[in-house]
Amino acid sequence: MDLSAVSVVTPQLTERPVLNREKGTLNIKGYFPGPPVRIDFEVLYQSVRGRWRLFGLSVQVPRGSANPGEVTEE
Repeated sequence: MDLSAVSVVTPQLTERPVLNREKGTLNIKGYFPGPPVRIDFEVLYQSVRGRWRLFGLSVQVPRGSANPGEVTEE
């Protein structure tokens, strides 16, 4: 999946970031809006020696979203 189109788009959060102090993780959920397609994401960071490190990443195109190059009727 080419994510270059969202490199200049401000992400929209769908939930408040969740900090789990017990596990030392930070979970962020949201989406990148806009044409040609909306891209949902979930990012999980883990605290390692006082710095946030990427632990997990999920990226999805929701059902019903237009695929790049696909023409949709409005």
